[in-house]
Amino acid sequence: MAGNSLWNCFSNLLDASVYIAGCIAFLVTAFPVAQIIIGALYMYECPAAPAIPVYVVVCGILALVLMAAFALSKLLCPAAPDNNLQNTWILILVLFAIIWFLYGSYQVYSIYQPNYDKNLTDTNSINNSMYSTTLPPDNRLSLTLENQNQRLSNLNRTSDFNNNQTLIEVIQALALSNINSKTKGKHLMAPQVPATVPYCDRTVYLLAFWTTTLVYVVAGNILLTIICLVVCMKISVKFVELVCN
Repeated sequence: MAGNSLWNCFSNLLDASVYIAGCIAFLVTAFPVAQIIIGALYMYECPAAPAIPVYVVVCGILALVLMAAFALSKLLCPAAPDNNLQNTWILILVLFAIIWFLYGSYQVYSIYQPNYDKNLTDTNSINNSMYSTTLPPDNRLSLTLENQNQRLSNLNRTSDFNNNQTLIEVIQALALSNINSKTKGKHLMAPQVPATVPYCDRTVYLLAFWTTTLVYVVAGNILLTIICLVVCMKISVKFVELVCN
């Protein structure tokens, strides 16, 4: 009876450990898969930084490849000797992952916090287009009449226009200037199309932002823990040397 109860307890413990290991493996692999899916779905939904969806997809692929490179070799061939070629490829992948992570960090943090509204217009461009227009049509008409009157008065003052050809040339010049002023007024009164602000989809950006921030937090905690352990070991060694001496 005691042997059966011990075996049952051992089997239950083994089942629980397998279940926990399966849950951990599922969670570890589910997050990179979610990165790949979300990055692919929103690949063209971040004009503010088009590299962010690509960064998310590549991060998911790199995570799966690195986990496979580290885990499969140990699971399939645990007693196999170390392969230098495999270690070289893993080192290259790790270096590429670090460089890619730094590049993605720059892309994510450089536009923080982006515009999430796809249809938001740029108010600065609208204001500039409003203030860049010239005077209203009435003022332009009065200025045109004043210019024509001034030119006619200058025409009357001159005494050098003695032939009909010179008078015809002056009249043609006045007509051309009037036509040019009217065409400029029509172009200035054309409707201004407001420019849209570059946006980034909330889902893909927040996924990239919190993934990057979480990696920095975990790396910072690990580095701080290592530094504290090293300092404590140095202090303990010095303390033991002082006590023994």
